[in-house]
Amino acid sequence: MNAGPMLAIIVGLMITAAGVWWQVHLARAPKPGPLADALTAPVARPETPGLSPAPQAGPAPVSDQPQASAPPAARAPEQIIAAPPASQNDARAPSAPAVTRVGSADMTDTQFKAATTAFTDQMKAFEQFYDSRRLEILDKRTDTQGERDQQVEELKALQNKKVSEFARDILPHAQFLQAELTRRLEQQGIGDVPLPPPPAGISIAMGRQILQMDVSDVGLPGHRPVTGLASYLELLASKLPD
Repeated sequence: MNAGPMLAIIVGLMITAAGVWWQVHLARAPKPGPLADALTAPVARPETPGLSPAPQAGPAPVSDQPQASAPPAARAPEQIIAAPPASQNDARAPSAPAVTRVGSADMTDTQFKAATTAFTDQMKAFEQFYDSRRLEILDKRTDTQGERDQQVEELKALQNKKVSEFARDILPHAQFLQAELTRRLEQQGIGDVPLPPPPAGISIAMGRQILQMDVSDVGLPGHRPVTGLASYLELLASKLPD
């Protein structure tokens, strides 16, 4: 064997052994503070501009001086929306004339007769109002099916309103007048008042039947039934002495 190569091998082994011993010695030795912190600290990653979270603001410092309260914000001006004027062709727009109940049991026959006439005049004006409204609706042009359907709905609404107001404002007092007139006539020996012949008698007979009807279910059938009822009350009152 040549001495040169063998010497190189031995020197290399010695250098390797010295390196291994040095590494083991350094691993056992304690690390210095700044170097250890530098080695164990996490590596900061570069952040993309615009994606970093906004810094959270801490609580605002409390001032010793009282702060003036901010004036309340001015209210926006309220919008005043005026209701459109009621259409003359709207079944709900105008109101029927008010009906005032008159007559009481302590009146004389003459006074009660006059009170009955005053109330029947109100009844006729009530029905005349709804007859006029009905004619106004019927006079509207109905060139399309939609307009015809609308006309039918307006007529139904008008009739329902008429029946409702009649049952509330007229029928109870009309029943009272009929009962009181019948009582006074019976005291004078008049048991039954015959109805006039047709055609006036037909309307009066139909008006008399309304007194026994539940108009909320039946309605007001026939032509001008309220006027027929008014005529029937006037017929009874006409038999009272003046």
